[in-house]
Amino acid sequence: MKRQIAILSGLALAVVLTGKTSLQAEKAFSETQNAGFSAAASNSSSGTSISQLQTEANQISASIATANTQANIYGLRYLATMQNIHDIRQRLNTLSHSMKRYSKLVALTQKKLYGIAVSTYTAAGNSNTFFLILSGNFDQANVTNVYLKVASDRLSQEESLFRIQKRRLATDRAEEKYNLHLAAVNLRRVTHDRKNVLAELANEHQLLSGVKGRLIRLVAIQTAAKERAQMAFIRMQEEKLLQQQLAARRRSAGHRPQQGTQQTVSVSTPPAKTPSSTAAPPATVASPTMSPTLTQDFAGIRNCESGGVYTLDTGNGYYGAYQFSASTWTGLGEPGLANQSPPPIQNAAAYKLYQQSGWEPWPACAASLGLP
Repeated sequence: MKRQIAILSGLALAVVLTGKTSLQAEKAFSETQNAGFSAAASNSSSGTSISQLQTEANQISASIATANTQANIYGLRYLATMQNIHDIRQRLNTLSHSMKRYSKLVALTQKKLYGIAVSTYTAAGNSNTFFLILSGNFDQANVTNVYLKVASDRLSQEESLFRIQKRRLATDRAEEKYNLHLAAVNLRRVTHDRKNVLAELANEHQLLSGVKGRLIRLVAIQTAAKERAQMAFIRMQEEKLLQQQLAARRRSAGHRPQQGTQQTVSVSTPPAKTPSSTAAPPATVASPTMSPTLTQDFAGIRNCESGGVYTLDTGNGYYGAYQFSASTWTGLGEPGLANQSPPPIQNAAAYKLYQQSGWEPWPACAASLGLP
């Protein structure tokens, strides 16, 4: 009778503990869920939600597109101004050569005029001319003077034309120099504007990179929060199931003494076996205990490899949230394929593989997440 009372007391205590444990599990799940979304909620309340960051990124991208267009326009203006300066310098060189040629022509004409003047002066005192005048041969003397005068007048006209052309060339050259000055000023202005646009473009790219980094971090935080809430919910369901099985076994153990007093020996044995029977399920279904940092790292790996889908099978030979190959999965001692197993089993297998090889089985995602 005392043994039966002790068994009934133990069963009552187990029921109380079961209810208490379930309440604690529900409370832990609620706290985990609230804490999981607290970071996302605080970011949203401070004006840094995912939608706002995406809008900001789109605005910066539009500014970058506008700055690129302006940079291209200034680049074309720069090239056009450089070509204009090149053409003006070529015209200046041509004008300089022409002015040198006309200067030589003017000098040559002046030299010829000087020769004619000397010839006329020397001919005035020539004895032949004097004798022609004394002998009454005035026509021949006049012909010589007229010839010299005509030649002198023609050379004087050529000299005048050469001088006029030279002045025109000088005017054109001065105008081209002024155009060259304007082109140089325009080139400096275009260069300055283009430099400012490129600096603005670099700043916009830096802002966009910062916004994308914040967006990636916020998505990672929210993804990790959802994963933690999901894992807490799974643990809570497993614990409830385990407690229900434990309560059922204890209830069945409590009814056995009523079948006969000769079974008192067998009745006293089930409570001793109960701890071993209740300790087995957590070892097979519960996820490994990890630090918050490591939990977040594994959430990042899952999100990178499969988007966090535990049942993923794309037909590429890799399965589940961590994209296990069939050989790796069976090498970890697990049956079937990874996508056919529940999340706790996949998490435990991934943790086991991590303990064996670190992040090496996920090289690309580990590198993108900055994991060692």
